[in-house]
Amino acid sequence: MRIRCPFFLLVLTAFLSGSLPGSGQPYFDLFSARHLAGPGELGSPGGAKLRSEYSFVQLQAPLQVKRSPQRTIIVAPYLDRWTVRSSDTAVSLRGYGLPVNFLFALDSARWDLLGSVVFRWNAYEASLRDPSQYGAALLIGRKYSDKLRLRYGIYANREYFGWWVLPLLGVDWTWKNGSRVFGILPGSLTWERKLSRKWYHGLSYRALTTSYRIPGERYLRINETQLGAFVDFYPFRSIAINLEGGHSLFRQFRAGKVDTRGAELPAEDGWYVRFGLSLRKRFD
Repeated sequence: MRIRCPFFLLVLTAFLSGSLPGSGQPYFDLFSARHLAGPGELGSPGGAKLRSEYSFVQLQAPLQVKRSPQRTIIVAPYLDRWTVRSSDTAVSLRGYGLPVNFLFALDSARWDLLGSVVFRWNAYEASLRDPSQYGAALLIGRKYSDKLRLRYGIYANREYFGWWVLPLLGVDWTWKNGSRVFGILPGSLTWERKLSRKWYHGLSYRALTTSYRIPGERYLRINETQLGAFVDFYPFRSIAINLEGGHSLFRQFRAGKVDTRGAELPAEDGWYVRFGLSLRKRFD
């Protein structure tokens, strides 16, 4: 069974996994950059060997509208790029995104409202002149105890292959040993444990689907699930260096005319390595 989730949910999870004090999350990234590399094989005629790489850069600018009850808006522009290389060619797929996220504490201390709207420009050598994609997510959260908060919601996005709607489940769960589980399913889930003031480690799950416009009124859709183990090192209080290694599952390419299902181009799964650097404020 393939597990697929919009790429935008990973961006929203980054907001959820580090919103602001009082939201119950462990950190907030003002700036983050990461690069992922791993081999693959495109299942097209000739079976050309490919190497896929992914880069992502994001800024998050919080604006506290009201302190009590909490009303916070975060503007979080980002750039991303998929590069697929073979022995004699390379294809670059670029994206620009402008999510606007909000976190509103409701009158009761147990309830909050988390949401996001996003505009994306994804294409082969994309520019802001390309037709945009747009989507939104809305989750309502309930604090069940000091250690557990769940969020329930829905997501809708206008991808190049059509509209896509998914139910959402957000998790923020602190265990007795101080480790933490957080994320938004079906998009991502992270288990994190503190080793010392400078070192954290954990496990990560990510499932994404994204689409990019390519010449000829066509699109390329990328589906992938990643399971990995990571370590975070803090050489300084606000600087986090991330190293993660893992394996992809259910990797798949699909290409076709815009607003059609397209044809499947299966890809071989493989190991990956991810490097990251963040300007981060922790709340624990």
